[in-house]
Amino acid sequence: MKKYFILAAAVAVLAGGVFAQEEKAAGPRPFKGQGVAMGPISAIDRAKNEITIGNDIIKVKPADIARLKVGDDVTVNVIKGKATVRKAGEKKGPQPFGGYGVAMGPISAIDAARNEIVLGDNIIKLSPKDIAALKVGDDVTVNVKKGKTTVRKAGEPAPLERFEGSSGVAMGPVSAIDAAKNEIVLGNNIIKLSPKDIAALKVGDDVTISLKNNKCTVVKGAAK
Repeated sequence: MKKYFILAAAVAVLAGGVFAQEEKAAGPRPFKGQGVAMGPISAIDRAKNEITIGNDIIKVKPADIARLKVGDDVTVNVIKGKATVRKAGEKKGPQPFGGYGVAMGPISAIDAARNEIVLGDNIIKLSPKDIAALKVGDDVTVNVKKGKTTVRKAGEPAPLERFEGSSGVAMGPVSAIDAAKNEIVLGNNIIKLSPKDIAALKVGDDVTISLKNNKCTVVKGAAK
């Protein structure tokens, strides 16, 4: 029984050794998708603009290849196929603004060729029309929502948005009424109402509108 146990242990060690050799033989592989790789650079292929970190081979910009050497401790962030490289101790540079959200502050740089601005730590893509109306130093609010980006300079009124969703409350004076579309403007909200509610309202009326289950309830008079 004891002899059998020793033999099984020996086989297990041998199998482990073969497995380790196979893993080593596989070597680093191209880094695909999106994510972050951190650590020292173990190899650089300047002809292919590639660096190796751990088990990842990452393609970077020629400008990054030129300033890197084997042994540099770096953080590489890959977003939508583009890699940004930061050495240990370097300040993190602006990154592409992804997803939805709001960015506010002065514009520190404009790339008119790419229709991009730098706002704080964010690189934000705008329409050519918006780019043409902006300059470095402009204090702006950029809102990215549902794939649409809107820009508002400090002091400009907020753009009108549709009041919609599953629930919510809007209150204040009615600033405009479009009877043909059964819509009113309340603050920066465009709100669709029933023809009956529209007929009972006039510009200047102070109202509270509650949205629940896609149905609007209108109460005239200041909210208490």
